[in-house]
Amino acid sequence: MTSASSPPDEVELRQVSELRPFHSPGSAIHAGHDGRHVICQRNTSDGSSLFVVDTTDCGIHRELVGQTEKVTAVAVSPADSAVYTANKELLLRRWDWQTGETGSTWRSFHRSPITLLAVSEDGRRLASGSSDGAVRLWDRGNGDTRPCRGHSGLLSLLRLAAGQLFSADGHDYRVRVWSATSAELSGALEGHQSAVTGLCLMDEGWAVTSGRDQVLIVWQLSNYSRLATVPTDESLECCIRAPAGLAESLGLGAVAGGLVLTGGQSGRLKFWDLSSSRRRCLLELSRGDGGQSGGGGGGGESAEYSPGSVQCALTLGDGLLVARQAGSVELYSGSGRLEAEWCGALGEVTCVLAGPPIGDASATRLLLATDSGPFLRVFLWRPGDSADWRCRSLQLHGELDSLICCSLLPGNRLLTAAKGGRVRLHRLEVAGQSLAGVRAVHIGDLEPGHEGHVTALAATADGNMAASACETPVIKAFRVTDSGPTVVAMVTRPHEKAVNCLAVSPNDTLLAAGSRDKSVSLWSLPKLRPIGRLSGHKRGVWSVKFSRHQQLLASVSADCCARVWDLRDLSCHRCLQGDHPLYDLDWLGSQHLVTVDQSGLVRVWSVRDRAPVATREGHNGRAWCIASLGDAAPAADATDEGTSGSGGHWLTGGEDGRLLLWRDATAEAVAERAEARADALAREQRLQNLLGSGRLAEALALALSLAQPSRARGIVADLVAASGCGRLDPELVRGLDEPLQQRLLEFSAGWNSNSRTCHEAQCALHALLLVRTPQQLLAWPSVRRHLPALLAFTERHERRAQQLAACRHLIRLLAADPAA
Repeated sequence: MTSASSPPDEVELRQVSELRPFHSPGSAIHAGHDGRHVICQRNTSDGSSLFVVDTTDCGIHRELVGQTEKVTAVAVSPADSAVYTANKELLLRRWDWQTGETGSTWRSFHRSPITLLAVSEDGRRLASGSSDGAVRLWDRGNGDTRPCRGHSGLLSLLRLAAGQLFSADGHDYRVRVWSATSAELSGALEGHQSAVTGLCLMDEGWAVTSGRDQVLIVWQLSNYSRLATVPTDESLECCIRAPAGLAESLGLGAVAGGLVLTGGQSGRLKFWDLSSSRRRCLLELSRGDGGQSGGGGGGGESAEYSPGSVQCALTLGDGLLVARQAGSVELYSGSGRLEAEWCGALGEVTCVLAGPPIGDASATRLLLATDSGPFLRVFLWRPGDSADWRCRSLQLHGELDSLICCSLLPGNRLLTAAKGGRVRLHRLEVAGQSLAGVRAVHIGDLEPGHEGHVTALAATADGNMAASACETPVIKAFRVTDSGPTVVAMVTRPHEKAVNCLAVSPNDTLLAAGSRDKSVSLWSLPKLRPIGRLSGHKRGVWSVKFSRHQQLLASVSADCCARVWDLRDLSCHRCLQGDHPLYDLDWLGSQHLVTVDQSGLVRVWSVRDRAPVATREGHNGRAWCIASLGDAAPAADATDEGTSGSGGHWLTGGEDGRLLLWRDATAEAVAERAEARADALAREQRLQNLLGSGRLAEALALALSLAQPSRARGIVADLVAASGCGRLDPELVRGLDEPLQQRLLEFSAGWNSNSRTCHEAQCALHALLLVRTPQQLLAWPSVRRHLPALLAFTERHERRAQQLAACRHLIRLLAADPAA
């Protein structure tokens, strides 16, 4: 990572981008009134945060901070930028999501945690429901509140619409209808046999409710009677009115009363015509599994959707936003085209890979990540720009268990392993230069598979051979062909405990295996003949990597050590002692290693000096994996000591569900430091010239900008002496910029602590008080920090001056002529 012009062990690693979770699966997503932003809730062990996400670029627009307690319910006003939250302290709070400011906070009068909130269309009324079934209506104009009594259990739905409040009881599954003004019970909708999850108001005075009892029920609201019950063959989680533009774009045409859109356990989005006598599903959008339209048996169509059951769906302007249980969020335009998909939440990221280049621009690459689920997350990265965190979630063929590890082979082939013990070979096909054209085609499985969970994969550089290991422990070497993987050799009990990691040497002749039994074994490929064993770690080995330039092998362990082994005599060449368990590593040239550890630190080590040369805070918690994106420019001579490639990028993942993109900025840092030194020398020379020519006012400003308190004090003393009145000219201080005035105050606080320099400090403070009001001074961030010390030392100097004046008066009396 160091450049040829920099010192051998000078390394600068900078974080350039991050994929930050902003949504917790299970919590709803709310649309802003502008049709562009959505408000998402993220719960952690430390509390809750609300994120305002801009759907035009899938970026976090704002984070509403200040909520230390866990948020239990959220509602967004459809009329303005108000957001209402309820927390565990049973307090209700109003936010403004456009400015991020906190509004009023009031007690809810509930006795149990508030689980649901709802806001009326005009934003004037708010409804709150708690876990004990209590419901309250709030008038935000005059602050009045009214209870709605009659529920017997946990609420599953709460909605304010058309001047009425709809609340669904999770105990008797009735939907009660209340007047939004008087809180009086108007009627009830009875018919569901399980929790009611959605309610949709349609034209002509009828409504539709959905539930986990796998039915849709059509109601006439004028007399609260049931018109029809429509089976859906799946447990439903949401029910909304389909956007008219989207329905027309999909060729469904105009339907009297409108269409109903549902989503649920199957992951399919279904468009229903419930106004006619047939009451059938017109269109079913699936994951490309060939599913046809359900309902009344009419012919249907299918389109490819991301995997995972639907958690919620909402209209956003003319488009549609869909959130899935897997954590992915999809945005569709009014024409039905997938505009964007991104990961609102990732689990523990256990594996990251630099994927194949796509399109004609070979520099544009895919980034692959697994997050303890059955889905492969695909991102797009272009050098020179931050990663585009739009996502493509792929559910690989036959993968129902959590993916553990992946390995990329030439020819866009991908090996994956999951908890089921299967090793599968896929081909990544990319159409165009967007994520929408990425898909994985299954080629074949390794037969026979492993009996235990597969823990590691590794492949040769040419992609013709690969190896896998499991917790049994067993290591298998297999040949990779277009028809699938075929086992050619197998070793049983290569270690006393499970194998954690595998690595193949650059010349494709050696296989290294790191185990929980604290050792590393070496095997020949493809026959898996034993070559030797490397012992020295005191705890399990988590990762091994061969050097691309020398006959060296590096390993990291939970004993906080990284060891570099000489393959010529199988001896330990270097031992790098850290302070946290290490989980993964990568080589940077031949004399540097980069590691990730239990505390989330990303650290660069000098193999020669056995010490870290750069440490960066990265993840909150364990950092599990690191991968080079392979874009580092090779050094002039990568085999020389201390040299490596430069300008490369690295991707790290951890248990906090974040992906961090790092860049080697060594060359830039060296150039910046050289430029800073040259600028400092030029300004120092100018300062000398100003002092020599007697231009003290300009010299003071320059000394303050150079952060030289001693030099600035000397200039202040010269200015006070030249004034003839023993004071600093206030107009001179007025001419300084505000940051320089703040720095003068900070320097004065230091000078004031010494009796030898307090005179200059008092002169500077006197001038500042003449040109700045007390309110302006208190607004400076450094004043409150220095004010106690300034007051204390100033009082001490005043007492000392008073004592000196008294002594002077006494001396004058003693020296006076007695005769006089």
